[in-house]
Amino acid sequence: GLSTDPKAGFGKGDVLLMGVAVDKADTAWVATADSIYVRKPEGWAVALPKGQRFISELARGPDGAVYASEMGALYRSTDKGTVEKVKVQRSAYGSLGKLGFSDTTLGVIQNDLEGIAVFLPADAAHKYKSPGDFKLGMLSAIAADDQRRVWVVGEGGVAILGPGAARVSWRSGSMEPIAGQISLVAVLGAGPKLP
Repeated sequence: GLSTDPKAGFGKGDVLLMGVAVDKADTAWVATADSIYVRKPEGWAVALPKGQRFISELARGPDGAVYASEMGALYRSTDKGTVEKVKVQRSAYGSLGKLGFSDTTLGVIQNDLEGIAVFLPADAAHKYKSPGDFKLGMLSAIAADDQRRVWVVGEGGVAILGPGAARVSWRSGSMEPIAGQISLVAVLGAGPKLP
């Protein structure tokens, strides 16, 4: 049945909820700005204690695990109701941010103000960085598709990176659908055929 839980159950004072996701076992996960909680039969349990961190996103990956990004680390849920750190290629000065997943294979994370890292599957680990791979300015959204293409949206337009050395980009305003500011991008399955 449907149930609700008060926000106060996730901490004292002002609680900033950052995301909700459900893993492959239909277990619910909640991220606040500084902690991760997992729903167990007896109620909500702390999977990552509060600390000096800022969790920015929580999302389910194609492997059925729940991932949480924070400035200094990427976490993955385990079948035991805990979280573990995931290795991510980082830039020298960047912090981790936005997450994007394809339906079946790829996981990507923003690893700099103008950089993206592929972290899932581990054998596909790769970094994309501006201005060599794309030139969009500050990034606003990322996504991935099952062709192993990475979709990057920024103040300067849209870029589709991969597979391999393939690169396609459209400057903002170069076609009507991307004439204004784009804040979100979602790609389903193999994604569209590019014009």
